[in-house]
This record gives sequence, structure tokens and C-alpha cells, in this order.
Amino acid sequence: MKKLSALICLMALTFFAKAQDQMLMRDGKTLEVKIIELGVDEIKYKMWPASLEQPVLVVDKVKVVRVELETGEVYEFKEDNFTDADMYVGQKKNAAKINFLSPINGSLWLGYERSIKPGQSFEVELGLIGVGFDIAEQNPRGIGFKGGYKFIKTPDFYMKGMRYSHILKGGYIKPELIFTAYSVDSYVYDPNTWEETKERVSTVGGAVMINLGKQWVYSDAFLLDLFFGIGYGFSSQADVNQYGFIGGNSNVPIAFSAGMKIGGLF
Repeated sequence: MKKLSALICLMALTFFAKAQDQMLMRDGKTLEVKIIELGVDEIKYKMWPASLEQPVLVVDKVKVVRVELETGEVYEFKEDNFTDADMYVGQKKNAAKINFLSPINGSLWLGYERSIKPGQSFEVELGLIGVGFDIAEQNPRGIGFKGGYKFIKTPDFYMKGMRYSHILKGGYIKPELIFTAYSVDSYVYDPNTWEETKERVSTVGGAVMINLGKQWVYSDAFLLDLFFGIGYGFSSQADVNQYGFIGGNSNVPIAFSAGMKIGGLF
């Protein structure tokens, strides 16, 4: 019996001696260890060189970047579930939108959003200037483009296992570029004849905006997006109505935007 016990101990020590693994921690340290178990939330290991008398240590997976086994196998771990794309498999990541309130200002904006990865997406919009209510009575005709990159906010703190309820849902900040090109009716007053002469004027406008907003997703099918933006804008004509943003003329370069978008996911 003593010989059998000694043989078992010798075999175990031989196994530990040749089985060296590495564990890369999030603080930058690399530990030489012997991995005992890769659990769902924890990793059990012994420090190298391992022995039967050493205690088994335990570390949370969120503190580990990568484990490299002696066999050549590599396991990588996410810092949290918010950045793990596997947590959102099956969710729709594309959305078609319409700015529901934009026709009030004489233009219709149609948008498309696509998730790039958890917490980030890009959004582009096409504006049909002249579709809607002509409040300024300028008979506008033209097009506009918007493009922005959305950063969706994570909670200030989180518990183990938390993630976005939907990959496109949440509060966000979105830097955005706007460009418009359109023509409008302009009236020139002649003080000698007391008459107004109508002429067609071409206008180019644009803005650099920072948008703050929040987007809700319902049943992975319908969304509601409310936003407000502020930035710098410009226009080649100071006395015409702007489309896609408000303000941004030569006297006051500050531009504003706000809206409510609705849409569907696919």
C-alpha cells in the first residue's frame, strides 16, 4: 500500500511539473500557474511550480484577459457582459427610421442605424427638403445628408451578469455631421417702386453637432428615439430657413436640433 501511495504521488508531481499554464491579468501581470478548473464565473489554479501541498486559489473571470494552457489552447474572457457580442445573439441589429416631426419644418428625414458592436452603432439619414409644411413660404427643394456615430451609455455600476436589454437600446451621445443643398424663393424689395421681386436662390448649409438622446426598443421590432443636439452650423444664405438644424448663420454660428424618430428593426 505504501508503494502504491508513493507511486500516485510521484505521478501527480510529474504531471504538475510538466503542465505549466499562463494567465494574463487585466492589471497587466502574467502569472505562471497550473489551471485546475475553468468555471462559469471563476478560475481555480495553483501557482507555479505547483505541488500537492499548495492551496487552490480562485479568481473572478472578469479580472482575467486570457488563459494559455500548456497544451496550446487559449481562452479569452470579456471584462463584462456589456461588451460580449455573444450576449446579444438573435437580436435584430438594423433599424429603419423616420424623423416623425421633421415635416413640420419642411423636410422629411429617413434614417438607417446599424449596430457595430455592443455600445456602438452608426446612423445615416437622407433628407428630402420640400416634403412637409412650408412655414417660411420659401418653396424649398433639395436634399440633405446626416451621418453620426452613436456611443450608448453603460450604467455607472453593474452586477455580475448584467447586459443591455437590447443592443440598440439606451441613452447615448452621438457626434454628427450635417450637409444640405437646396434652392428657395427669395424676395427682393425695391424701395423705389415699392415692389418685391421673386428670385430663386441656391443654398448650401451644414453643421457639426453633438446629440444627446435616448432610444427605446420594444419587442425587438419597434423603436422610439428622442434627441437634442447643439453645435456649430453655417449657411451660404443668411436669410433663409435651415433644414436639418436650426440657426447656424454668419451672425450666430450656434446650431440646434431636436426630434423624435420612430422606426422598425430588421
